[in-house]
Formats: sequence, C-alpha cells, structure tokens
Amino acid sequence: MKVMILSSYAPTLFYFREDMMKAMINNGHEVIAAAPEPVEEWGHKFKERNIKYVSIKGIERTGTNPIKDINGFFSIFKQIKKEKPDKVFAYQAKTIIYGCIAAKLAGVKEIYALMGGLGSVFRNNGQKSFARDILKIEYKYAFSVCDKVFFQNKDDCNEIIKADLLKKNKIIMINGSGVNLDKFTEKTFLIIQYFYS
Repeated sequence: MKVMILSSYAPTLFYFREDMMKAMINNGHEVIAAAPEPVEEWGHKFKERNIKYVSIKGIERTGTNPIKDINGFFSIFKQIKKEKPDKVFAYQAKTIIYGCIAAKLAGVKEIYALMGGLGSVFRNNGQKSFARDILKIEYKYAFSVCDKVFFQNKDDCNEIIKADLLKKNKIIMINGSGVNLDKFTEKTFLIIQYFYS
C-alpha cells in the first residue's frame, strides 16, 4: 500500500514522524511525505530514509489569505492525484482541513487525521471569533470524510465533541507521539526549537 503523510511544515515530518514512517515502511508500505518546503531542500533527506518527498505549495501554517489557501488545496489535490496513495494521514490544521477534503475528492480509500492540538484560534478564551467559526465549519467537513481521527489530548477531544464537529465512533485516543530517546536529547530539542520555531 502507498501512504501519503501530509504536514504544513517539513521539519516536523522529518524530525518527529520519522519513526512512524519507518514503521510503515517496515510493514511493507510505500511512504510519501508531503509538505510546503521545496523538494530541493528536503527531498534528499527523506530519500536517504527510503521516503519520497513532494512539495505542496501554497500551504502556510499561520497565513490567513484565502487565495493562498485555495492554491494550497489544489496543490495538495494535484499531488494526491499524481501519487495515487491508498491512504492519507494528515496532521496540523491546514493539512487536516484541505488535505482530508482533497483526499476524499481524489478518491483515496482511507483518510486519517491526527489532532495534536486545537490551537489559539479555536480556543480564543470563549470570545466570539469569525475565524474560529470558519475553522469549526472546515474541521467538521474535514472530519466527516475521515475514517478515524486520532487525539492526543482529552480536553481537545471533548471540545470537538462539545462543538458537535465529530462523531464519537471515529475517535481514537492515543498517548501522544512519543520521543525516541536514542535520537533526541534535551539539547537536541532546544536546537530544533530554536531553528524551526
């Protein structure tokens, strides 16, 4: 099977999802990593780990430009149609929303999302927010096309259920992504955080 992992930031794919992707490869799957950063910058790094890397241009983690978001959606859709994955796994807000919807429209058989956190826009301390209302609509539609949605935080999960954005039978709770202590030390985390924050 071919699995595409969607992220809005290549360094998180490379540094924090490597073990997951290796496990998929060890189980006989072909893995494609997709993020906005250029192939010229990241392609060789993933290739060394037997992972194909493709760029999904137009996705900005913190941007609010709807034109760029639409371009990002079509870039994801184009890559999915080109690579023809059997499964799509998306994490981070924009790639969950646009990636899962694009995967459904492209005819992907299985679609999964990982909610690492809701973010400040969603929470907003109870204040009214147009951006949050739009985000809720987007999440609800994206979740509706997912086979399962993984949560790492019970509070986030409860917030999503309370907002009626996701059916309970699609939820899977996990205890976080974990940390490979053979690979990462406290010093390593500080360095990564400094350069990629």
